Amino acid sequence: MRYLFLLIMSAFSICVFPQTTSWPIVDAQNMNSKKISIEKVVITQDETIVTLFLTGGSLGEWIRISSNTTLVASDGNERITLPILALTDHGTIRMLDQQYGMPGRKKESHLDMHFNRIPSGFTVLTISENSNSGFVWQGIHISNPMAETPHKKLSETDIKTMISNSNDGICGIYEGIDEQGYKLACIKENNEYMLIFLGVNHNNGRWKIGDVKAELRPSATAGLFKATWYMADKRKNEDAYLVFNGTTMKTFVANEETNYLKMYPTASAQNGIAASGSSWSGTGFALKNGYIATNYHVVENAKNISVYGVGGNTTTKYSASIIATDKINDLALIQIKDNQFKGFGEIPYRVKTSLSDVGEEIFVLGYPLITTMGNEIKLTTGVISSKTGFMGDVAQYQISAPVQPGNSGGPLFDTQGNIIGVINAKHTGAENVGYAIKVSYLNNLVESMMNSSILPTNNTISGMNLTNKVKKLETFVFMIVCTN
Repeated sequence: MRYLFLLIMSAFSICVFPQTTSWPIVDAQNMNSKKISIEKVVITQDETIVTLFLTGGSLGEWIRISSNTTLVASDGNERITLPILALTDHGTIRMLDQQYGMPGRKKESHLDMHFNRIPSGFTVLTISENSNSGFVWQGIHISNPMAETPHKKLSETDIKTMISNSNDGICGIYEGIDEQGYKLACIKENNEYMLIFLGVNHNNGRWKIGDVKAELRPSATAGLFKATWYMADKRKNEDAYLVFNGTTMKTFVANEETNYLKMYPTASAQNGIAASGSSWSGTGFALKNGYIATNYHVVENAKNISVYGVGGNTTTKYSASIIATDKINDLALIQIKDNQFKGFGEIPYRVKTSLSDVGEEIFVLGYPLITTMGNEIKLTTGVISSKTGFMGDVAQYQISAPVQPGNSGGPLFDTQGNIIGVINAKHTGAENVGYAIKVSYLNNLVESMMNSSILPTNNTISGMNLTNKVKKLETFVFMIVCTN
């Protein structure tokens, strides 16, 4: 059934995507006196089909094609070896490793050997049975020109200039973290995005700097694109998808997922987890009198700050302004200044400034990766792993609750529902390692800037289970969207 499906698909492909060489030149052949020659080589979308031409012989002559038959293809620099997939006679499957009678005198027949598709540019084939008395055809010259992709006459310096002039959080230079190690630049030209090839770990000479690797088409979801992707052999794949979140790019091509790290422009806050670009987001939580606590790196360089999620409504936005910052400890206070704002209501948690212990269970609420995960608030849980943070920073807790870009500025809760920290970073070199600023440093910022405390002091949710705590808390944890 597998070969039957292959043959049905091949019949369709031959009609639409054929590349045929009839009676190719063969440099050398050993056919064991059999009256067999290569009639044609057909390259379809999915297969390489080699047709054998058999002329009549004396009675008792026979033909056998071994399951050890291979096709070796070369482009002058690189060689690939492909095993035989199937043998057919006018669409009828013939078994490998079995003898078939040759047609009688004045008769002729055809057998099709099926292999996987060879890449474009591979123009010399060798087919052999790899057995003591097998057939060998060497130096089969076929027409299979190198595929071409669109090309932009841009150097890496030119590309960096374009990215700097159109730094929207998507444009940038990305490096793959898989073994292929593609280096690709995403640029925007005439309001259209495309990926430009800059390098790869093992280049067979097909790709040059400036070649277009993908042409992107936007979807209804911000950061999600469908794309025309040019494969390694430069064939088009129209069913590729890409996701950008400001710091990474993820591609889905031919059922394979590849992750890329954004390397240019470099982030202004090396230990932060907010996305870069002209528009980015983070998280904040309610204090008294319309004040909100968040990270300094969330609001840094922001000309406009919008707050979503007040009262649980993520569609209504409120304008806010920066009131105070602590750059060293990555903390900021902003305040909603909007005529439509009517207050937060009774805040159900308190800010607990005393130190928490290692092993204490915690949970995090926030708005990570909103371009791909949506704008619904997300919950993660874990424990306090250490009372010190990155490189022993005493201002931080290390936590095991997973955090992502967009969690920055969000609250860290203990099991009672008290706020004990402010999320500000993740460790990209370790799994499920995040960091939170201890709220004693938030208290210091408030006391240095305010005449009276704006930190909530009354916990009304300590007796609730986690599900009910989240339902109560989610209306006091906000999505912060900034633009510059």
